[in-house]
Amino acid sequence: MSASEAGAGLRDARPGSEVERLRQELAAVRQRLEEEVAYHRAKAETSRQQIEAQHLRQQAAEVARRRRLEDQVATLEAQLRESRDHGDRVQRRYDELANQFLQQEESTRHSVQEEVARYKAAAQSAWQSAEEELARMEGEMHRLREALNAERSRSRQLEETLRSLQGLDGNVDEDEADSLRGELSTLRKALDLSERRRVQLQQRTVRLAEQLVGMQGKVSELQQSAEDTDKARADSEGAAQVRNVYRSFHTGAGNPTQVDLSEANAILRAAAAQNAVDAESKKAAPALDVSGGLDDDIAEEFLLMSADSSLDAGKLERLQQQVEKQEAQDRARQTVQTARRNVFLEDEQDAAAAAGKAHQSARKPVAPSPQPVREARAGLSLGQHFSKLAQGLLVVALLLALGGIAIWFLGVDILP
Repeated sequence: MSASEAGAGLRDARPGSEVERLRQELAAVRQRLEEEVAYHRAKAETSRQQIEAQHLRQQAAEVARRRRLEDQVATLEAQLRESRDHGDRVQRRYDELANQFLQQEESTRHSVQEEVARYKAAAQSAWQSAEEELARMEGEMHRLREALNAERSRSRQLEETLRSLQGLDGNVDEDEADSLRGELSTLRKALDLSERRRVQLQQRTVRLAEQLVGMQGKVSELQQSAEDTDKARADSEGAAQVRNVYRSFHTGAGNPTQVDLSEANAILRAAAAQNAVDAESKKAAPALDVSGGLDDDIAEEFLLMSADSSLDAGKLERLQQQVEKQEAQDRARQTVQTARRNVFLEDEQDAAAAAGKAHQSARKPVAPSPQPVREARAGLSLGQHFSKLAQGLLVVALLLALGGIAIWFLGVDILP
C-alpha cells in the first residue's frame, strides 16, 4: 500500500479512529506479509540457484570422472594391446631360441662324436705304434740276448778247450805235442785278437763319448746364438734355423728333451780307471775268476736298453765316415805296435809251462767248474783276457743307452 492511499485512508477514517487504526494495522500486516513473501521467495530462489549450481557441479564432476575413467580405459586397452604384442614377440623369440638350442645341441653332439672318434683313432694309432715299438724292442732284446749267449758259449768252449789242453797227459809223442802246441798258439792268438778288439771298442767308446761331450758344447753355443738372434730378430728365418739345428742336435727328432751327459762322463771316467787297472794288473797278476764272467742280471738289464733311431741317414753316414777314418788310423798304429812285439814266442813259452803243469796234475781228478780260482791261476792270461772282454761288453752295453749314434756304430760290430 502506498503512502497516498494511507493518507486517503486516514482522511476517510477521521470519523472513526478505530477503523482507521485497524486499516493501518492491516496495511502494516500486509506489508510485513509481502516482505516475508519476498524474503522467502528470495531465499527459495537462492536455494534453487544453490541446488542448481551444486547439481551442475556434480554433473561436471561426474563428467570429469567419466572422462578420466574413459582415459584410463583407453590407456589400459593400449597397455593390453602392447602386452599382447610383447607376449607375441616373446613367444616368437622363445621359439627361435628353442630351435637354435636344438640345432646347437645337435651340432655339439655331432662335433663331440667326431672329436671322440678322432681321439679314438689317434689313441689306436698311438697304441699300434707303441706295440710296434715294443715288438721292435723285444726283437732287439732277443737278438742281443742271443748274441750274449753265443759269446758265453764261445767263452765256455774256449775255457773247456784250455782246460782240456792243460789237463792232458804230458807223455805224448812229438807230433801230438806239436799239434797241441799249435792249437794252444792258435787259441792264444784268438784271445789276443779278442783283447785287441776289446781295446779298440773301448777306444771307440771313449772317442764317441768325447765327441758327444764336444757336441753338447757346440749345442750350448748354438743355443746361446739362437737366444741372441731371437732377441734381435724374433721372426727371422735365421733364428728358426738355429733353433731347429739346436733341437736336432739335442734329440735328433726335434723333441724338447735335454741330452743327459752323465753316462758319457761315466764312460770317460770308467775308461781312465780301466787304464789304471790295466797298468796295475801288468805289475801284479792276482788270481782271477774266469768262470763267472759278466753277471746275468746286470747284462740283461743293460741289454734291455732299446736303440735310438732318431738321427737321419745323412748325419749317421757322415759320423760313420769320421769314425771309420779314425779306426783306420788306429789300426795302422796297432799294426806298427804289433810288429814290434814278439807275442808268439811268449805264447809258446806259456803253452810249454802250462803243458808241464798239466802233466804234473794229470793223475788228479779235474773238477768241472766249482773251483774257478785254481783254474784261473793255471791260466792267468786267459782270465785277464776274459775279464777285460767282459768289461768291454759292459762298456758297450752302457754305450747303447746313449742313443742312435752308439747303436749305429757299435751294434753291428759287437754282434757276431
